[in-house]
Amino acid sequence: MHNSKKLLIAALAVIIMVGATPAFADPVYWSGSGDEYQWEVSPGHIVYPWLDWHGTLSNGAFIGQWEGTTDKYITYPILGSIIYYYTPGDDGPTFAHCEGDWCIDFGNGTLLECGWFTMEFNMTAGTCEGVWGFTGDETIMGNMWGNGY
Repeated sequence: MHNSKKLLIAALAVIIMVGATPAFADPVYWSGSGDEYQWEVSPGHIVYPWLDWHGTLSNGAFIGQWEGTTDKYITYPILGSIIYYYTPGDDGPTFAHCEGDWCIDFGNGTLLECGWFTMEFNMTAGTCEGVWGFTGDETIMGNMWGNGY
């Protein structure tokens, strides 16, 4: 009876480790750039969404910011969630599909939602690519890409 308990505990440990594999595969830090699209946030204030961006992917959430201006008082947060992990094909790379929003933070605690994004993180190769757009205007979209470390 004692050996069967050890075998059962060992089997449960293997099942838990296999089920948790995507969480352990998350590179922590990602950075990259995107299409150079000019956007006038307000009269005289022009930025380039997703031109340079960075963030962390941890516990199924992606949090970061993009930087496309020299204005030090406004940041552009990126907030997203991993919707699912998938592996196309046998022994292929594992991907994490992320969806989220990007906003403007005016520094007074209020975020203005400006757009959306989707990102495919290649967890095996440490690369990513995605698409971003503006809320309410589906005619303007850009691409972004990067690497995980």
